[in-house]
Amino acid sequence: MNGNRDNVENTPYTGQLPDEAEAAGMAHNRTDSGRRKFLAGIGVAGAALAAGGWIRGAVPSAYAKGGPVTESVYGPPHGGGGRCRPDWIDVRCHGAAGDGATDDTAAIQAALDAAAGRNVHFPAGIYRFTSTLSAPLVRLVGEGSGRTTLMFDQMAGLDGIVFQAESIVGKEGGVEHMTLMTRGAHGRYAIATPADSSLYYTYRTRYFFTGLEFRGDVLQNVSSGFVYDYGWENYIRLGDCWGAYIEDVDAIGVYLTSSDPQAQPDHTFLTMTAGGGALSVRISKVTTHGVKRGIEIGNRVFFFISHVDIAHSYEGIVSTGTTVFSEGRIHDTLVNAQKVGLFLNNRSWTAIHNVAIGRHKSGYDHGGDWYGIKLENVGKSWIGNIRVQADTSVTVFTGTSYGFHFTGSNGLTLDGLIPGLGLHYGIYLNNCAQHVYDGLNFQGTSGTGISFQNNSRDIIVGPHVFSNGWTKYEFGTVDRSRLSIVQKDMQLESKQPFLVMRETDGAADGKHWRMTVNNGSLNRQILNDSDGGAVDYELVQRTGASVDGIEWRADTLYMNGTAVRTNDLQPAVDNAYTLGSATNRWSEIYSATPVIVTSDVRDKANVRDSELGLAFIEALRPVSYTLQATGRPHYGLIAQEVKGALGSLGVDDFAGWTEDRTTGKQGLRYEEFVAPLIKAVQELSAEVRRLEAERS
Repeated sequence: MNGNRDNVENTPYTGQLPDEAEAAGMAHNRTDSGRRKFLAGIGVAGAALAAGGWIRGAVPSAYAKGGPVTESVYGPPHGGGGRCRPDWIDVRCHGAAGDGATDDTAAIQAALDAAAGRNVHFPAGIYRFTSTLSAPLVRLVGEGSGRTTLMFDQMAGLDGIVFQAESIVGKEGGVEHMTLMTRGAHGRYAIATPADSSLYYTYRTRYFFTGLEFRGDVLQNVSSGFVYDYGWENYIRLGDCWGAYIEDVDAIGVYLTSSDPQAQPDHTFLTMTAGGGALSVRISKVTTHGVKRGIEIGNRVFFFISHVDIAHSYEGIVSTGTTVFSEGRIHDTLVNAQKVGLFLNNRSWTAIHNVAIGRHKSGYDHGGDWYGIKLENVGKSWIGNIRVQADTSVTVFTGTSYGFHFTGSNGLTLDGLIPGLGLHYGIYLNNCAQHVYDGLNFQGTSGTGISFQNNSRDIIVGPHVFSNGWTKYEFGTVDRSRLSIVQKDMQLESKQPFLVMRETDGAADGKHWRMTVNNGSLNRQILNDSDGGAVDYELVQRTGASVDGIEWRADTLYMNGTAVRTNDLQPAVDNAYTLGSATNRWSEIYSATPVIVTSDVRDKANVRDSELGLAFIEALRPVSYTLQATGRPHYGLIAQEVKGALGSLGVDDFAGWTEDRTTGKQGLRYEEFVAPLIKAVQELSAEVRRLEAERS
């Protein structure tokens, strides 16, 4: 019985009974014998032409270009009647018509049931189905999208092709090089694979979905968004596997960006969710248009997404899983979405590069917020070279638009971000830590550039630039001392910004310099080679727009030259400041000319003759002494004795005597003694004249 079955499956399907098929097989053998004689006669060149399909009866196959290797995978070139071999099976061998009218469901299901591990070939044609196909783990191969079409007719809520679970290690299957079309109703899953952990952990199953086109039957008005009449809830629904390769796929859905999304079916191009794991799902060179959701990342999926164009969607790439695998990759991808371009959560070691995300300017205003890239609890990841904008040139959208919205995401490295038009916030940080930004370029006229909210901390924003119209920064409840912002021309912005400079070839402990701003004070310091041992050498204090004081701490102070000098050193206000104090005195003052003390009558009041004269001078005791600090002999007066002399004369106040109220140290202004000395000389002179007059 099995032998008869093999004979039938390996002969062209003609609609004959088995006995008739045997006779047909004999005729076929005779034809092959004649063909061999013919090829022998035409030589090598003729054989090459025949292999290329130029000989009558050999229709060229789009997938026979690789010779024997390609043929072993996809099946050989075929004629019009259908032929099968031990390593492949032609669906026409089991009665599939492929004429677009005949219901081929039963015939193709029979071919799939009989595949026995062989790849199944779908010659060019339109194969009509009215119920779900159950496929073993083999590769279903057509002759190219537009040539081989699987038409799923009136299959409301039904699946198209559902792959069976495998129990052999290392097998592969898939659907390749054909169009999958739905007519008359929305289907559920166009292609579905099992969510069975054994396919990952035990059997290491692999899938190939390449060279596919998904669409409906009737193209709608192009001006309304270039969509079809019907589609699928999931175009591809992927479960557990050791590897999956989704490549060269074009899917056109039914979603109109100009209409209310809530009134349209929830269709997703690719949903990935596994029970145990989906290892290395590689999605490349995929275009979706008018599919409401582009890619859904569910539970336990490792993914690589590259060269994908998700156009006219409601949601681009979104994570919905609660048990996620990290280390995903997204690069060289375009997303046009009306709600969110890219949303990822609860993962680490993710890389996102070379991505452009936008919102269609003529989209429907759904009234909610819009996100270019939204990350929640994503850590230790790299994000770079990304442009995000929400065009509002046609539709004025309500809700808040965020270019990059990060919540609870720590340890991110980001560079080359370009927030563009129509954004209320370029970058919004909510309770994030340890971010490093570099090369930010805020374009267009939008809202706030960077918003720091809810304890966002330890964030460094490197060189960046704003076009006109942006409000640069917004600070919520954050510790601004833990935020560092560097603008062009080395402009630092932080609560306590500091700049450290290192001279790499400097002397030991002479390499490091630091400048710090804190509480209205600018400090310049030197540090040792371990960034410790800070020594201030300049301190500047300010209040508002006024400088309160400048303090220099150095062994030698050089001003405008090699000597300690200044062309003009003067106080800002006349007669209001002191030079030194009773406890901090100048040791020596050198001057080429005597000190000038202003004595203009216009500065004086209560002018009268001095009451201090000879009596005061006689009450003073000139002394010699040595200073404790130097030991050199000096001549002068004792301040305490001067105070006593004044008291004996009934003088309560004399500017020639001073006392520091803090330390109690007393001092003298010797120039104040000049007038009493002059008065004493005058009194003596008068007395001399009186005595001389008496003698005479």
